[in-house]
Amino acid sequence: MYKYIDRTDAGLNLAKYMESEVISGQYIICAIPNGGIPIAISLARELGAGRIYVYLSRKIQFPWTTEAGFGAITIDDDVFYNDAYIHSYRLSQLDIQAQTKKARDEIKTREKLFASYLLPQNLEKRKLVLIDDGLASGITMKTTLISIKKRNSGGIIIAVPTAHKQTVLEFENIVAPSLGIPLKVLSPDIREGYSFAVADAYKFWKDEITKDAIRMLDSYNIQFFGNETISA
Repeated sequence: MYKYIDRTDAGLNLAKYMESEVISGQYIICAIPNGGIPIAISLARELGAGRIYVYLSRKIQFPWTTEAGFGAITIDDDVFYNDAYIHSYRLSQLDIQAQTKKARDEIKTREKLFASYLLPQNLEKRKLVLIDDGLASGITMKTTLISIKKRNSGGIIIAVPTAHKQTVLEFENIVAPSLGIPLKVLSPDIREGYSFAVADAYKFWKDEITKDAIRMLDSYNIQFFGNETISA
């Protein structure tokens, strides 16, 4: 059963859910492209949260599908592999190297496209609200957290419209202590079950196209800040 009409509606619901959280100048709003961008924009408008940055990370996909992956890589070139998946699906070193290169190349391409919106290298101990359209296995998010910690973050709130309960518990009980900085997962729709899929929480679901995501960011930026660009 779906909870949201689309990502814009999900952002509004997430904003209402987060109203008790302090969203002020000490926080940075950061979306993971592409699906996190319309949610972040909707949330930022509702909360008056200001600028939106992006952080680039990519799932390292299995060779035979774009829907699932066995690892993740970030713009800072931090790489995480799920060894259990690699062994279970008998991936060769050539498979691993080829798929990792593919993901790395995609990030480099996106780095140029999102250049005006990239997250600053030094967050100066400010807290980060990290937004995506859902939290499933958490592989990509774990790798993202490792990278962002290195950017001198003072703490991270993972804000997602939907999440798997087991993953949330893992982040709260295992990932947070190992990260060494404050970490919280906020989601108004936490689900259980083997067949969890982020898309199930949305009535209308589609992959966001990069050019559309950039157009949305440009429109939001011009509306609230004039023609200035976001710089680190």
